[in-house]
Amino acid sequence: MSNRVHVTDLLQAAKLLADSQQDVMLSYLICMAIIEARQPRREGATKAA
Repeated sequence: MSNRVHVTDLLQAAKLLADSQQDVMLSYLICMAIIEARQPRREGATKAA
């Protein structure tokens, strides 16, 4: 299992917790993080220093 799968699993667990606490902003931010984590990596992408 790849690290990306672990990250998305952890993010989904965090989203369930945020949803149960009715924290809409945190849930939204976690959703955005899940979407970014699922995107395929692009070749030649630069890393921020």
